[in-house]
Amino acid sequence: MAASVFIIQRGQIEIFKEGAYDLESVKIPSKGSMFGKMALMNDQPRMASEKAINSQVRLLIINRKIFKKY
Repeated sequence: MAASVFIIQRGQIEIFKEGAYDLESVKIPSKGSMFGKMALMNDQPRMASEKAINSQVRLLIINRKIFKKY
């Protein structure tokens, strides 16, 4: 879903980037944080990957059309 941004409504995720030898943890954003906006704004492939830390993750997904409107 490179054409969307995500806002954490519930739960926790961890963001990873490819490091020299393996995936490296970048951050664990808090509730209300937005991620994925750089890929959407620059129309580029995503530079990081995300993984749910627990099974109770809920994300608000905002597509490109709505994001650019605001």
